[in-house]
Parts: sequence; C-alpha cells; structure tokens
Amino acid sequence: MSSESWLAHAGTVPIFCHIKFVDTRYWCGPEEHSEYTEGIKKLILKLVPHIAHWKNICFQLPFECLTPLFDLHEIVAPQLKVLSISHVALGRADLWYYRFQNQYDIRAKFASVKFPVGDKLRELRIDVPPSVLKIIHPWVSLEELTMTPNNPASRSTFISPNRNVYISDALRVLKNLPNLKRCNLAIGGYESLGNDLPGAPITLPKLQKLSLHAKPLQFSAFLSAVLLPKLERFIILKCCDLKELLSFLARLTHPLTELSFVRIQDLSDDDIFHCLQLVPSLQHLHISSPVGAQVLHALTPSTLTISPSYLCPKLEFVEFRCQYPFDALVAMMEGRCQPLNGALQLKKARLHLTCYELQTAGSTARKAELMGHLQKWYNEGLDIKWQL
Repeated sequence: MSSESWLAHAGTVPIFCHIKFVDTRYWCGPEEHSEYTEGIKKLILKLVPHIAHWKNICFQLPFECLTPLFDLHEIVAPQLKVLSISHVALGRADLWYYRFQNQYDIRAKFASVKFPVGDKLRELRIDVPPSVLKIIHPWVSLEELTMTPNNPASRSTFISPNRNVYISDALRVLKNLPNLKRCNLAIGGYESLGNDLPGAPITLPKLQKLSLHAKPLQFSAFLSAVLLPKLERFIILKCCDLKELLSFLARLTHPLTELSFVRIQDLSDDDIFHCLQLVPSLQHLHISSPVGAQVLHALTPSTLTISPSYLCPKLEFVEFRCQYPFDALVAMMEGRCQPLNGALQLKKARLHLTCYELQTAGSTARKAELMGHLQKWYNEGLDIKWQL
C-alpha cells in the first residue's frame, strides 16, 4: 500500500508513524545526498496535511529532511502525545553537520525551525545538532524528556555521552519545563563551564526520575546547577563525581526510593557505603560494579541490638554483582528474607555472581551449598534470578 493510500484510509484515526532512515555507512557525495534527502522530504510533505491526527510520531532521519515542517507558519498537533526526532548522519561523514554548521550560522539557515505543539504532548525524545537545540523553544506541558544519542545502526540500547548536548543547552531546555516528571539526559558536548551556566540553581519542582550520563566535570556542574525537591529515582550511568554526588544526596529534601549505579567501574566499597548512608529511604538499589563485603555487611540486619541497625532498611529490590566468596552476600540475603509483619522484607533480587573458584576441583560442595541458598529463597517467595 502506498503512503497516499495509507493516509487516505486513515481518515481521522490517530496516526502512529515511525520513519527510520538507515545510515548508509559509506561516503555520500553531494548528488547522492540530495537524492536521498529529497525522497524523504516528499514523504514528510505527504504527512504534513494530516498533522491534526498525529499521535505518536518518530522521525529518525537527516535533520534537514524536516524542512517541509519548518515551512509551515504554525504547527498545531492537537492529538500528539509522543514525539521523537533524531538526526541521523548520512554516511560516515555527517554532511549536514559540516555543510551547514561550518560554512555559516545555522540560525540563519533554520531561523524558522518549528516543531509540532499541542496541549496533549507529554513525551519528547530529541537528538538534533547542537546549534538547532539552541533555538528550540520547549513545550511547557512536557512530562518526560529524553536527550540521549540515537544510533539506529547499533543494537545496544545503552546510551553514550551525547556530543549534541552541551550542559548549558540542557539547563536552558530544562529551565522551561516546569511540569517535567521524568528526564533521561546524556551530556557529551565539551564547552567551557563558565559564563554560560546559570548564576542561580534551576528548580525542577515536579521531577521524580533523573537518568544522567555525563563525564565527571559535567556531572558535577549539572548537579550543582539544579534543585530537585521531588526527586525519587536517580540513575547514574558510567561516570560520576563522588564528592559532588555525596553533596547532592545530602541536599535532597525528598525521600529517594531508587538509586542505580550502572556500569561505573571505579566505585569502591567505601564510595558505595558513604552514598548509602545518605539515603535511608531506598527501596530499589542497583549496583552493576562488584559489591564487596563492607557494603554487604552494612546492609545486613543486625540481631545483636534491641533496635536492629543497618543501612537502607526499606529495601525491596536489589541488583548486585558479587565475586566469590559469597558468605557476606548469603548473610545479607538471609537477613533480608526474614518475614517482617507477615511479609518478606526483600521482594525482588537480581544477582550476577562471579565464581571461578567454584569451577575448580573440590568445589562441588561449595557450589551445591550456594545453589541451595538460592533455591531456598526462591521457594520462600522471593522473586529472584541469578547468573552463576
């Protein structure tokens, strides 16, 4: 069915549309560049008259292919709830980036950049060239914002620092989103962290979830520049500045229920311990770097005092990577799996266990003992999965 037939049959039904441009991965000269982009522009041009029925729209294509949208005086999409726009490089060299960004000011070329607006728009995922991001006027009604790099050629969903997002631009965008509740942010553009940063902290009054991937210097600058009075879930990816993180956690005025350290390789047990001391309200804890005995002992309920003393007493979910021996892990899990008021304290666990020692001769008994503990917790009702 052609695009015209499909749109004609759609009528007034809300439109869900995903246009994915496949990166050719070879050098694309001016003629090929024009041929590819003009074909996509024609498709976008066919969608424009039906913008009143857009509901969930995803464009993964060279940014200049969206020029049919920019030619409109006003873009009103009353049914639009989700919008995703990702610039895809055309070939190994991003000709859009070099042709327009280096030869003259992008603001002159795309001074009329406009994106669909509507009262129902709640979720925006955007990955566009940095100079375009500077002239975008965000939507006040947004509840979820994702500014992470999109790589359609990669199967990995794990984000990397985004060279298109500078910290000053990220802060400028966030400043204009008072209703934002969830934010996934990857900052990778390098800039001088000075005059471009706001003098006073930016308050995001409704933000509940923040996923942040930034180099240590940018990580520190970002956390110093924001106030998050309602933050409940904090996911940190790959890098962090421990000193600034501890200061940030100490400043939180709302109970933090989720803390995740994802693929951060240089976290020591001391670092993790000091962080957990500041978040007694945690219910969800994920640490993908190896967790040692010091942290596990601190998380183990104590039976030696009348008032049990241990870190994060409200934990319901843990995901840990642990190395042999597992004595401290078993003690922590045993303590956490004891029924409290008729229900298990710990409800869900994901364990990634490294145990080369259990593959040697004479290790059969130790491996059987560990498997016995894992099976016992499963039989007692714990939602547990493990990799051994």
